[in-house]
Amino acid sequence: MADACGDRKDLLRTLEELLANHAESVSTTHSVGESGTTVLNDGDLVAGRYRVVRFMAHGGMGEVYEIFDERLKLRLALKTLRSELLSDRTALARFERELLIARDVSHENLCRLYDLVEHDTPSGPVPCLTMELLDGESLAERLSRERPLDLATALEFAQQIGRGLAALHDHGIIHRDLKPSNVMLATRRNRPQQAIVTDFGLAKAKDPDRVLFESQPDVRAGAPYFMAPELLRREDPSIASDVYAFGLIVDEMVTTRRAYSSESLHALYFSKLWERPTPPRERANNLPAHWNSAILRCLEIEPEQRFGSVAEIAGALEGDVRARPRPMTRRMVFAATVAVPVLLGGAALRTLAAPQAVSIGVFDIDNRTDHEFDYLCRGTITELIRRLGQVEGIEVMRLYSTRDGATSAGTNRFALDGVMERQDSRLHLRMQLFDKVARAYVWSHEFVREVGKETGQTRVLNLLELQGEIAGSAVEATEHSLGVIYRAEAGLRRRFRTGGFSIGSPTMSNSAFDHFLRGQTLLQESTPASLPAAVESFERAVAEDSRFALAYAGLAHAYLMWLNYDQMRSQELAQKARQSAERAINEDPSLPEGHVGMAGVQQYEWNWEGALQSFDQALRLKPRFPRALRWRAGLLLQFGRFDEAVAGMYQALALDPYDRTASAGHGLTLLFAGRVRDSIRLLEEALEGREMVLGRFNLGQAYARHAFLLKDASSPQWFEKALRQAEMVALAEGKQPKLATQMFALFHSLKGDLEAAAPYVRRMEDELLQAYGAPVRLAWMYSVQGAVERALNLLERALVQRDPSLIYVRVNPFLENSRSHPRFQAVVSAMRLN
Repeated sequence: MADACGDRKDLLRTLEELLANHAESVSTTHSVGESGTTVLNDGDLVAGRYRVVRFMAHGGMGEVYEIFDERLKLRLALKTLRSELLSDRTALARFERELLIARDVSHENLCRLYDLVEHDTPSGPVPCLTMELLDGESLAERLSRERPLDLATALEFAQQIGRGLAALHDHGIIHRDLKPSNVMLATRRNRPQQAIVTDFGLAKAKDPDRVLFESQPDVRAGAPYFMAPELLRREDPSIASDVYAFGLIVDEMVTTRRAYSSESLHALYFSKLWERPTPPRERANNLPAHWNSAILRCLEIEPEQRFGSVAEIAGALEGDVRARPRPMTRRMVFAATVAVPVLLGGAALRTLAAPQAVSIGVFDIDNRTDHEFDYLCRGTITELIRRLGQVEGIEVMRLYSTRDGATSAGTNRFALDGVMERQDSRLHLRMQLFDKVARAYVWSHEFVREVGKETGQTRVLNLLELQGEIAGSAVEATEHSLGVIYRAEAGLRRRFRTGGFSIGSPTMSNSAFDHFLRGQTLLQESTPASLPAAVESFERAVAEDSRFALAYAGLAHAYLMWLNYDQMRSQELAQKARQSAERAINEDPSLPEGHVGMAGVQQYEWNWEGALQSFDQALRLKPRFPRALRWRAGLLLQFGRFDEAVAGMYQALALDPYDRTASAGHGLTLLFAGRVRDSIRLLEEALEGREMVLGRFNLGQAYARHAFLLKDASSPQWFEKALRQAEMVALAEGKQPKLATQMFALFHSLKGDLEAAAPYVRRMEDELLQAYGAPVRLAWMYSVQGAVERALNLLERALVQRDPSLIYVRVNPFLENSRSHPRFQAVVSAMRLN
């Protein structure tokens, strides 16, 4: 081609792109390529673990197979790279990038990828990706036989694709290769068919400084038909370029022919850069006007004229085409404050004039900088909510999503959200407060801070001042918009001062506060990897400020959560948790977090009266403290006080309904209280699109318990659901799946398949011999299998070892076969759980 084109480099580039586009658009039909050969053969064992079941599809980059994981006993898919591409560094980088992105982002509408392995062949190792096996067809295949789709189906698919795409965008990732062939229509776990976005090989970070995902930054990526005009101009990809491709996918679903009818690549490029597409309503029958408008807005030539997010597109397709209100000036705030009561009438005026509690829903800050500042955004919101919660007359609810990514804005009167961006050496944090009654922004302000370098780490200066300014300004704006003085003016002035809070700052050290925010963010993840890192951050915080009570409380919380994962060090961790909680209380007796930490320690020590007193003290200091209510409910559950425990759990849930990380405890409360179906509903909703190990552990227990109680034709389906949760936990835990082992052992035992349970029970027995297993968990298995004496031996051993899992012995449904035995009652009495 180079010889034929001579000095016509533009022609050579066009030919190369045509060939690349042809390779990318190869149909994923269920047949072998023209050569008749495949990289793998049926029956091959990959990486000593994955048995090839059948060839599934052949694409531009490689092949896809169904495989069987002989270790975890589940079906998966495996993608290989074509042999002729093994020396292509770009192709290899795409494979690695796809796995990195899938591990960074987890969502129900994104294909799950698990591991990168190699398969040895005579010509050398072949890289392979293991991934979720999706039973279904691509959207391209569906449209090839059924186009257009009915609007209801198209809307449902568009919403699902949009949710998956939004999850990528929320993590700072641009897909770059959206097209119908990269959307699978598949069924999962007996649920209805849904759209799942696949193929992240060309994805790229929004931040140009994040080169992790990019192998050749200046390559023109993606299928030309779905590429946005700015990409043809060699500009950087962005959310707007994904919005463009998403708009074309929606267009494909509801029209009879394509938006651009160009026959050549050059003509297609010209149409995209200089001409508008044929309106969808001219290519469809009775397409609603708002669909036509929404699609055309997605396909605007200039990126800034398109929707700002995929969430906005979903709203527009539903008919909600509201423009986002622009921030208001102080003069506009005053006008809105005066106008709203007049427009609403006397009753509204009396309501606004009366002293009342004001509810503020606080969204996460939208971080548009690099991931180094994720901790700052999350930590700022967490600490801001804590400080606002100290102000009487204000109720704060965290919404755990950015404004653009929210599925629900809650029922709060006000919404507080922010956007963080970086410009050279400065961070710009724009915060704004929206009044839903006035339907207007009542306050908007941009806070600017210099970014410095200290000891090799990026560090933000003056964090305490920044938080004080945000909190003080937000509360003053809330007051002003309502026209209400909640307390005497003198009292307010004592509460606030110019530049921020005059009380409530947890430390005077910015460095300590920085470490504290990092620890808070890691603590919220509550994974086996994040908890030790959280402890390290909190320890650095108290090293910087030895009187930092809130950081000591954070340490106590982190150590207590760590107990769930590390049985071998339980005594050591519990002692450190006690020391941290005591220090928090000594430094600040009015801090409720310190008393909650102490209550958790006393609960571990089986000091029930002390734990209850500490919980009650925390709730006297902060009556609407969700964590205190939630943990206190767990204490009541131990004694079989089910109604009180469930009531406390729901009270915590009402105060913090969007905190999905608390769902594991909520689900366990309902399960042990005998409300199995309620437990399943709560956990399924909370786990949608999330990979929480403890949550899936409890959901699997709920499924298995439900199957055991039914004992009818539907029981096997529920047991399969339970085993699926165990498989997912095993994948999350990696090489040493402790919780998953317990799940497999328990579920097969409940199912009555003792042969299938045996290898998992043996593994638990081996762990117990090596002193890092939990006697109580193994007692469940023996009790379920009817080996009551062996179960009782383990419970008595747990009593001597003070196994933390023993605290729920009285109410655990998996021990019901042992409950009537005198030795069981002796264990309960020894723990004073009667």
